[in-house]
Amino acid sequence: MRRGVTGMKARFLAALLLLASASATAAPASKVAIRIAPEVDNKYPQLRAQIASSGAAEVAEPADLILTTGDELTDYAELDPVDGSAFNVIRLGQFASGEAQAALPRVLALIQRQKALVELARSSKTVGIEACSLEGSSPTRCEPPNAEAPTTIRNLSKETKYVAIVTSSADLGMNVPTMQEDEQVVRLGPGQQLVAPTSSVGAKGTSHQVILVSDGPFDAAPFGQPPSLGSAPSCFVRLYPECVADARPFPATDGFQAVETAYVDRDRAWDDDKSPPPAMGGGYRVGRGDADWMAELYDTRPYTAADIEADKKLPAAQQKHLAERSAVELAHTCGGTMIGRDLVLTAAHCVATGRFLPPNDARVFTDRRVRLGSLSLGRGGETRAIIGMVVHQGYTGAGTGLPNDIALLLLKSDEPVRLGIPSLKVTRTFPKSGSTVAGLGWGYTQSVAENANINLNRLNEVQHNPDQLQAASLEIIAAADCNKRVNGKLKPGMLCLVTPKSVLASGGLPTFSCRGDSGGPLVRAYRSTDEELIGLTSWSFGCGDKDMPSVYTDVAYFSAWVDAARKAIKPGAVIRIGDPPRSH
Repeated sequence: MRRGVTGMKARFLAALLLLASASATAAPASKVAIRIAPEVDNKYPQLRAQIASSGAAEVAEPADLILTTGDELTDYAELDPVDGSAFNVIRLGQFASGEAQAALPRVLALIQRQKALVELARSSKTVGIEACSLEGSSPTRCEPPNAEAPTTIRNLSKETKYVAIVTSSADLGMNVPTMQEDEQVVRLGPGQQLVAPTSSVGAKGTSHQVILVSDGPFDAAPFGQPPSLGSAPSCFVRLYPECVADARPFPATDGFQAVETAYVDRDRAWDDDKSPPPAMGGGYRVGRGDADWMAELYDTRPYTAADIEADKKLPAAQQKHLAERSAVELAHTCGGTMIGRDLVLTAAHCVATGRFLPPNDARVFTDRRVRLGSLSLGRGGETRAIIGMVVHQGYTGAGTGLPNDIALLLLKSDEPVRLGIPSLKVTRTFPKSGSTVAGLGWGYTQSVAENANINLNRLNEVQHNPDQLQAASLEIIAAADCNKRVNGKLKPGMLCLVTPKSVLASGGLPTFSCRGDSGGPLVRAYRSTDEELIGLTSWSFGCGDKDMPSVYTDVAYFSAWVDAARKAIKPGAVIRIGDPPRSH
């Protein structure tokens, strides 16, 4: 479901231009403002003192970050950005084991450096220097910088300036790239201009680009900071003490001036004041209240730094491009649907294949979690543990594209429960060919040919999951027609869907499901009082390639199985049951 049209400019709120004096003296950086979630504050009151003693942060409002538990039942701590914040989600580890407490002060020191950089730019004013997009810029008009084109830095003053670039990124690193002649600092005479490298902006998460300017030569290296997240195996999710680099003293700031022009937020795919880009190749962004029953399955142990490095060494056709994805993208696995209190229906291949094959199927209880009550990928709402599972006995777990791709999950509610999640009715009525329904998910959004690397689009660009839940219209086609398109792979209990004829007739973009949509719902009468769950995203050959359909599990076909699974499911067990006898 579409992150954005090809070549769409990334969202820019401001590039940061800093004017510095070479003789500036040090000034203390503002402390990071932390809000502690009530349930965490009550259980670990000593955290207030630890935050205060760090010297880098304080418990205060308005907060920059919220110290909470993204994985409450295992005490798994996170620093989550407050809405509108310039920071990223940072996963600290477990409170109970001491991981979170050990990592917290060192992480706060790194965050403080980034906050100092941002505040410095946003609290200063200057004239004589401008930064413009090289794409479309002219002597009479300066276009705002964007991530798709180099930035031109112009010295409009009558004095020589010395410039350097500093970027901050989601991994808590701060980089000072080389520019002309492999120098970090470049002399810029009156009327001269410099083309800044586009690679200076971070590849994932919220990244800030800062252009430092001084009246004389200066050393930009002290502004840099080695990346800290994922710097060693096992560090990507849990930040053991050895994972986090020591923060360097932030350079002198007195005498600095700044003009704020832009920062990149790659976790957001559109401007708030513009129409959202097409989703699923022609759909739309789901509105608040329109899919409260939607669930997201995520991995509590996604990829280690070793996994990411190994991925880089694979042939291009096999790479997953892990290093270019945000933490929430790496953790996301599937969608699901609440169909009863503490019950989520999803595809079996989301929870019963790979490392979850018997005899290790109980790993799903520790390695998967479910997020409810949020339209945002990887944040918001509440998370619940999976404590029971029923898988269709006919699902072998060897891969996708197999029959009986359905599973029921039992969740354990967090204490206290803050959200009352509604359920979606499970249909018992078989859908009709030619009817139009809605598919929902956080999957990839751009078409991919059969047998191509699904992680890249047709322009060989890396695919990304959208930040917000997406929906799109799909049309059901007859089984006989579908089977011709999928080379006879259609089995009983599967539904085929393609772009609706009305969408194609009006010139709309193709609609389809793709990786990351798996397990998500197909809904009849979507956004009405009669809406019903009729399908679960299962498989496809490529994504939206030519007239290749998206294949879903037919929920009506398995309605009796769902009834039996509701009765059989129990805490602590992975149960496999087949279809009850069908009435004739």
